[in-house]
This record gives sequence, structure tokens and C-alpha cells, in this order.
Amino acid sequence: MRWIALLSAIVAATVAIGETGALAAGARHSADTARARLEGGYILKGRVTVATAVRGEHVGQHLTRRWKFTPTCSTGSCPRIGLTRGRRRASNQLVLRRVAPGRYRGSGSFYRPLRCGRRLYQHGEKAPFTITVRITAAVDFEGVIVATAIHARYASPKRINLTRCVLPPTRESAVYRGHLIPT
Repeated sequence: MRWIALLSAIVAATVAIGETGALAAGARHSADTARARLEGGYILKGRVTVATAVRGEHVGQHLTRRWKFTPTCSTGSCPRIGLTRGRRRASNQLVLRRVAPGRYRGSGSFYRPLRCGRRLYQHGEKAPFTITVRITAAVDFEGVIVATAIHARYASPKRINLTRCVLPPTRESAVYRGHLIPT
């Protein structure tokens, strides 16, 4: 994908020399985030907004994550996007569906180890979650409109205890802002 490499160079130029230099390199701002293509790696800075009985997390905690978006179509804004989402020591893969122009949503779940008495259950807790993504900025590069910035929300309204132990209800959520990573 030649244009992704060129766009990444423009994003790098935007960071290094400012907006004027990047736009001179061949890109122009696009207000058309509804038609923007969501593809490539993004670095996200986030903040935990809810953390009830979640070990190692607290409200207000700052997070940095890397997400990779993989379109399911060859051009333009796709109805479905694959997302590989990095977490602390693992990653999740899920499919996001377009719910409105420039907006995507998807759900998945992951398992966490949970100690009950002396026993450690590797799949002791199931954590269903929902992710929503909104494209907030895009550039038009040689006729291809590409998302350069996003807002995202992660929500896990409850975790499901799969052990015999009685545990308090747990839930968590976070909000993120991110930008395309230069390659």
C-alpha cells in the first residue's frame, strides 16, 4: 500500500515540522471524516473512567495503548474493520461494524486468571467488553481520505466470575484519543 507509506510520512512531517510542512508534502485536510478509511496502527492515550474492584486499576489512571485497524474492503470506508487491541500483557482481536458515518462499534470478551483460595483458575473470570471508535480527523492524500485521529471508548460493564468463590462485582471503562503512527 504505497499511499499508507506516503501518508505515514506526512503524519511524521506534521509532528516534526508542523502542519504547514506536511500539507506542502501533498496532503490536505479533509472535513469528511464520514468517508475516511480507518487503517494502520494508532497510538492511544487514555484515562480510566470506571474501575470497580479491578485489581491494578483506579479511576483517573493514564493508559497508553497500541491498536491496529485492518479494513475488510480494498478501498474507501469499510462496513467492517478488524481491530487488534494491545492490553498490558496480551492482545484482543475483534471486528468493529460501522454504525454511522465515521463511527464503529464492536464487542468481544477475554478471560483473566483468578485466584480462589489456594487454586489459580487461568480462565477464572470472563470480561465481556464493547469498544466504540469515532474518526475525528482525516487527510485527503491523492484522492484517498484517511483517518489520522480517533476517539475511542472501552466499556466492560461486568465481569463474570467462573469460580466457586464469592467476589464483589467488577466493572471498568476508559476513554482514549489517538493518532495514526508513522511507519
